Amino acid sequence: MSINLDLFEQVVDGKVTLVEALGLSPNVVEVFAILGSQCYEQGRYHDARSMFQAAATLDDGSYLGHAGLGALALVEEDLDGALVSLRRAYDLNRKDPAVCGNLGEVLLRQGQTEEAARYLGESAALDPGHNNPYANRARGILHAIQRA
Repeated sequence: MSINLDLFEQVVDGKVTLVEALGLSPNVVEVFAILGSQCYEQGRYHDARSMFQAAATLDDGSYLGHAGLGALALVEEDLDGALVSLRRAYDLNRKDPAVCGNLGEVLLRQGQTEEAARYLGESAALDPGHNNPYANRARGILHAIQRA
């Protein structure tokens, strides 16, 4: 097996994605993220981590990969890991109530109440119809903070 060093340099320099370098379909990243979400919902966290990590590794711009890794880290109480992944997901997509709510929860657990309230409020504002369970959870946490 020969390694194309020029292609490797382009990946390292960010000029070519790993997906492109490997000749994979761009849809493969989305497939990994969807499989990760399904595993997460089933409580198969080890498998979910593998899928989310694959998505984020193949494409650092995989919002769902980073969001999934952040949610897993939060469940596992790895607050520092959750914060890194969720901030990356938030940078990629600021319109997801789940990411905003999870980010707020991480910050609250780390004692950063003001910043937590900001993200929890963003989560709630993204769902004016009160239909999203993640935004509703964020509303409940925000309400508890404001009453304390």
